[in-house]
Amino acid sequence: MARTALTVRLDTAALERDLAKLSDAVAARALARVLNRVIVSVRKEASRLVREELNLRAGDVLKLLSVRRARAREASAELHVAAKPAGLILYGARQTRRGVSVKVKRRGARKVVQSAFIATMPKSGHRGVWRRDKGAARLPISELFSTALVQYLDDDQVLRRLIEVAERRFAEEMQREIAYRLGRRAA
Repeated sequence: MARTALTVRLDTAALERDLAKLSDAVAARALARVLNRVIVSVRKEASRLVREELNLRAGDVLKLLSVRRARAREASAELHVAAKPAGLILYGARQTRRGVSVKVKRRGARKVVQSAFIATMPKSGHRGVWRRDKGAARLPISELFSTALVQYLDDDQVLRRLIEVAERRFAEEMQREIAYRLGRRAA
């Protein structure tokens, strides 16, 4: 699967002048704090955008979106989107006589997956929507999944919205952090 990288570039000339007033160590810590706040905001916005399309709970989406935080020695933060598909159990799965009813799209109707069933695995405790593989034998069974979140986030319009959030939050947070650091330093 192709990996999509989202890189945000900002015009920071005015911020750099203010940042130059701080020592290098303090400036590096300030930048890391700002980047960490920004990436958390981008993660939250990505979750919201996914939930506009898919019938998922926020907690389930956030489990599939992980953040690599910035540090003072490495001024970059990353949002990783799990490439694995989400299990059908996360889409409001309900057992019916004909199979399992799920609602994947927020604006769509519920669909019945014929001959599927909801079960909890005895050893691991993992709960999912399952279907027996060919034949009438009890085993083997396979878990059923929907599409991966990365497919919904790898859209030009969605990426543009995430860039807008990152740019706006970076400018706000950087100004706030510089003012805080200069205020602390002067005291």
